[in-house]
Amino acid sequence: MAAEVWTETGFKSGMVVNGQFVDMLCACTGQDIEGYLAVTFPNANITLIETGYAGNFGVIRHEFSHQFHCPECNNVCVMNIVHCLDTLIPERDWCPNCEAFIQSNKFKFTPPVCALKTRTDGYFYVPNIASGLLKIEMLFDNQNLTGDQNGGASPYTSITNYPDGKVNGKDITLIASLFGIGEGMNKWNYMADVVPDREIDGRDITVV
Repeated sequence: MAAEVWTETGFKSGMVVNGQFVDMLCACTGQDIEGYLAVTFPNANITLIETGYAGNFGVIRHEFSHQFHCPECNNVCVMNIVHCLDTLIPERDWCPNCEAFIQSNKFKFTPPVCALKTRTDGYFYVPNIASGLLKIEMLFDNQNLTGDQNGGASPYTSITNYPDGKVNGKDITLIASLFGIGEGMNKWNYMADVVPDREIDGRDITVV
């Protein structure tokens, strides 16, 4: 079911639509979802809601909370399936436990704070940043594009340097401008560390 929504809409988490960064797709369907009011696919960032419940804020809050892996709840809470359907309280809120759980997973949909593009040998290192989530995207599988770190239009407002499909002077300029910088130092930029050894040096320029 999630696969059908994904293929029919072309949706993928992180895509840009009308200049906006889109993390999650909520789709309405007129079909019976195998006896459910709605179904959430956290790994695909897709939520399906039956058309008849699309205007029920309780159901929407309930399903969106599952995107943050919040479980069902027995308290007076929107995560309690009975309470989420209570139309007499349309703004049904979360109990303190569920709210704390969601807050602990809130980094799932925050913009990336850095970029890391390495060689095609399958080796990369974990960026030394305070984050509860790493998002890895396959940008290329052509070893001839190793060193393409700069010049492209980034889909993320928080990331300045992005590949443009060509290895050229723009990449050299980026690396040279940060020569000698190590991870944790001022001006550090993961995109300039082509040979992922946490230091921007001659080895990165040689690869390019």
